Amino acid sequence: VPVRMRYHLITYQNCTDKNGYFRSEKKRRGDCKYSIEWKRDAFRIRPNTGLSTADYVIQENKSSVNKTFRPDENINQWFYATVFRGTHHYFYEDVYGLPRPQNNMEIRASNHSDKDNGLFETGGSTEVHIYRNDRNSKEITETVFHELTHSAHYDKTSYSTYSNTKTIIKDSWACAVAYVMTVDMYGSNSRYYDKNQYTGLIIDLNDDDTTYAEEYKTGDYVKGYSLQQLWNVVKSSKTVDAFKTNLKNFYSNETEQYLDDLFSYWGW
Repeated sequence: VPVRMRYHLITYQNCTDKNGYFRSEKKRRGDCKYSIEWKRDAFRIRPNTGLSTADYVIQENKSSVNKTFRPDENINQWFYATVFRGTHHYFYEDVYGLPRPQNNMEIRASNHSDKDNGLFETGGSTEVHIYRNDRNSKEITETVFHELTHSAHYDKTSYSTYSNTKTIIKDSWACAVAYVMTVDMYGSNSRYYDKNQYTGLIIDLNDDDTTYAEEYKTGDYVKGYSLQQLWNVVKSSKTVDAFKTNLKNFYSNETEQYLDDLFSYWGW
């Protein structure tokens, strides 16, 4: 995250490393003032209202700062930091060769309860909404990953293609990417998928977890489709039938014999 250090009339800016450490280019004698702006070149975090970027000004004069944002101390800054971390990961870290979200993204971080956890709107918008809804950092981050996956899907196809793709495909794909990224970051996920709109079908195509094999019949034995392979199927498929056909035609997989059971279980 970018940190600004002001020493009298001199301002120096640098980004922290991945562990949150900021280091100035030169040593300065005496106290300095510091501030954080929750943005990078590709995106910025904004409060729910207003035009400014979310920021945090450290008022005290200090020679060094050690700041950890906690929800019980500063709920707003903890929320911004959580949203920033997930967004930064999607734009700048390893995402398995998947496309990045739209550039110049604006993330509206709403620190209150709302009927939705997140929202991505089509129509040329580069704005995503994330709602806290009294959730923990893992749950919020998973929503960030989910909505940014929609943004990348939209940006790398077209308005017409994205709009005419079945919702169950778009949301199941976003669930799968968010699932994998959240497990990588936290060691587990929130398991928020269902058998209606946010299905776990694409997750099951990728993972080798057979915990639910008995419930799925043999469908949960499907595994081994990489996220890159699945993205190639998703971006080429507007309907469920097209998704099934393309998956079978594009790739040969040793567990393909169980595909019909998996699709049947999830109602595709």
